[in-house]
Amino acid sequence: MHFIQILLLLALAAASTGYDCNDFIIPREEWGAVAPRKDDIKSSAGRVFVHHTNTRECITDDECMSSVKEFEAFHREILGDEDLDVHFLIGGNGLIYEGLGWDAQGLHTPEFPNDFGVAFIGTFNDSPANELMMNAFEDLIECGIENGKIDVFHSLYGHKDARCSTMCPGAHLYNQLKQLKPSFHRGGKLIKSCDL
Repeated sequence: MHFIQILLLLALAAASTGYDCNDFIIPREEWGAVAPRKDDIKSSAGRVFVHHTNTRECITDDECMSSVKEFEAFHREILGDEDLDVHFLIGGNGLIYEGLGWDAQGLHTPEFPNDFGVAFIGTFNDSPANELMMNAFEDLIECGIENGKIDVFHSLYGHKDARCSTMCPGAHLYNQLKQLKPSFHRGGKLIKSCDL
């Protein structure tokens, strides 16, 4: 009986340490972020919005890092934002690049600033995201849940579920989201109608 109690205590201790995401997330400092991030989210996100960058896809580490820097420059220099609008970006190399990070509000879906935005690097209207990207996305969501950053009962949306004026994250990626495991709760349309 004493042995079972020790095993239970060890299991509880292991569960409380959280899931280590450092193996697959490239921190801002490593990819050369210019803007400082702000930590202003205090609770776990109930929604995860998936986007695509609507740019060329990247495959190599150098291409993906360059794409992330270009995405940041676009937001800062063209749009006049202080920082990126998404929390994380996923490259075709299967790596995740820290954008705003876990604890900052994002402008990715303006009506939902306290929820998470994840952008797949590329355009997925005519072709799907590769398997490395989809696996990285699942790892990221599981990491967020394990660390209390994403609600276990979260809902998953494509950007177009909250906005009439976009096809983001592209038809193929949007359909791929429907194929994820059942624990990744699919939301639905957040807007009633797109009629003007």
